[in-house]
Amino acid sequence: MYSSSEIHNALAHFRSVCGNAYEEQDKLIRRIMRENSGTEYGQKYGFSSVSDIGSYRGKVPLTTFSDYDTYIGKITEGQRNILTAAPPVFYNISSGSTGEPKYIPICREDIDLQKLYFEDAIAGMISEAIPHNSENELFGHIFSLGDVFMTEMPDGTPNGIRSGIYYQTAFKDGRLDCSVFSAPEEAMFPDDLDNMLYVKVRFALADPDITAIHGIFAHRASPIFRFILNNWDSLLRDTENGTVSDCFNVSEHWKDYLKKNLPPAPERAEYLRSLPVGDLENNMLRKIWPKLKYIKLITGDLFGTHGDNIGNMIGDIPIHNFAYAASESIIGIAPEMSLKNRYVLLPDACYFEFRHINKLGEPKELVTMRELEKGERYDLIITTVSGLYRYDLADIVEVTGKYGEAPIIRICYRKDVVLNVSDEKLNTLQFENAMQLFMKKTGITANGYFISGNYDIFPPGYELFLETPDETDESFPSIFDSCLRESSINYSFAREVFEISEPSITKLHMGTIAKYDEKCRSEGRRTDQSKPLRIVNDKERIIWFEQFKEKKINGTQKA
Repeated sequence: MYSSSEIHNALAHFRSVCGNAYEEQDKLIRRIMRENSGTEYGQKYGFSSVSDIGSYRGKVPLTTFSDYDTYIGKITEGQRNILTAAPPVFYNISSGSTGEPKYIPICREDIDLQKLYFEDAIAGMISEAIPHNSENELFGHIFSLGDVFMTEMPDGTPNGIRSGIYYQTAFKDGRLDCSVFSAPEEAMFPDDLDNMLYVKVRFALADPDITAIHGIFAHRASPIFRFILNNWDSLLRDTENGTVSDCFNVSEHWKDYLKKNLPPAPERAEYLRSLPVGDLENNMLRKIWPKLKYIKLITGDLFGTHGDNIGNMIGDIPIHNFAYAASESIIGIAPEMSLKNRYVLLPDACYFEFRHINKLGEPKELVTMRELEKGERYDLIITTVSGLYRYDLADIVEVTGKYGEAPIIRICYRKDVVLNVSDEKLNTLQFENAMQLFMKKTGITANGYFISGNYDIFPPGYELFLETPDETDESFPSIFDSCLRESSINYSFAREVFEISEPSITKLHMGTIAKYDEKCRSEGRRTDQSKPLRIVNDKERIIWFEQFKEKKINGTQKA
């Protein structure tokens, strides 16, 4: 999967373009304008007469996803030369406020850049940080935590999510070396949206030579590690005997597959059984896989939250917080190991503009990379190689330093996200739409409501806190689940692939919201101009509300 020459060249390229980031940005925007001047979008906004950033801003408006609905509709219907001269080779699935699937066309250059940076350049950094190891000792046996489903558009063009773009297209084209993964290719790239957790864990536990764990987000990796811990005895029994215990939710297809392709491994089970169970959680991954060298995982600021103790399980294994990306584009990479929530913006992957945010959180002037100030916050505006122009990404970032001329940023918050337990990015409007549907379907009224993540179950789910004078019953979680599915395609997809459990509903005593407002006022916080409470992430606030719990109705549908 990785070769010395590829990772060396990729890392050298990264350092070179960052060292000349201002020039690379100028070259990129001129090239994007030139190559796409004959497109429908380029002709409408006069790309051919854009000579500098000033004329670009004068001719091309700031955009959001809704501005591209008509154009993308034409592209998915088979029309070409609409947003880009290059044809789409992949469609990223995202979601808007209505719950309808949104397809973002992705060009080949975008995928090549993702391979260059997210795979090869990061592998180069890992090789430098963990020297005196061969490629096989670092990258030869990878436990991949993510699922890449081989879904397609009606015309056969692959579609899916950003993290799977390279793997999905490379596998389809026969360019991916699957021998480095602990699970076989049938389990790595299933055709059906099935629950692959048990299958992939079984193959990983049977492999004593795992050298790396590759995941996406810590809040998605943590339940997988805890699944191993919580089901230790049953997993070891299955490993030893080549069986599938009834306690696991595994389809008949995958039961048969495991029996045929994963023979009994009594010696491996004996080794695992020799590990001290009472202290297994501490440095668990190193105990299970002694040859484990590193983990590739975006941890953000999640360590120490949700009570999941993921840090204990990982122990002393170095982590590379590899990428900053969105459905729309790749954006940045972490420049070294063990650096959390710090990313170098990639000068030849996007053209970046930055809308300065003042101390009150209000937007000010637009600036380029040359004009950024350390310690200041900015709303990120991107122009992509796949045809989004002056696109408001809705991410607020803070400049923390430079890597050459390229800015190093910290992701502060996303303007429109309300909840994100499995990369579904449910935003405020989607939640409000779901609540309106929910109240219409159930006939209840509500004095107040908000939503939070429940990370004490596997997989994690949503918990709706609801103050209502009306009666609630056992059907409500399922009804709320259906409303969320209607409002967010990403949530619906995460439910389909068993990454989110059915939500639970906590009914609060009447007057709880008023008590909370009074609490805020007593602490000196103004509430007369505050927006309604819609998302609660901090545990202390959840604990406060739980003391006013009247009853809780748990969802029943879990993986």
